Amino acid sequence: MNARAAAWLYDADRRGVRQITETFVDSDGGMCALEVLIVEVGLRDSSTLDRLFGFSTSALQCPACDRIAREAHLIVHLNDVHHWSFSEIARKLGPDHA
Repeated sequence: MNARAAAWLYDADRRGVRQITETFVDSDGGMCALEVLIVEVGLRDSSTLDRLFGFSTSALQCPACDRIAREAHLIVHLNDVHHWSFSEIARKLGPDHA
């Protein structure tokens, strides 16, 4: 995940966007972490998301468990399964992660 994607997640956290799990959006304006990024680019084409946000197209291991997935899917996994905040996801997958 590049700096642009991480910045949008940090911003969503700062603005108090209600984070939800198990779905992209709800009727009350809640969003999952991936939806925050989808809304930013206004589309759902994963190849465009990969390119714009510097998502790795290689399989990556979840920093919290043994799950292996492409980065976009890993974002959903961290959001839904581990209940990481937008900022935690940005910090762990963003350009400054170790």
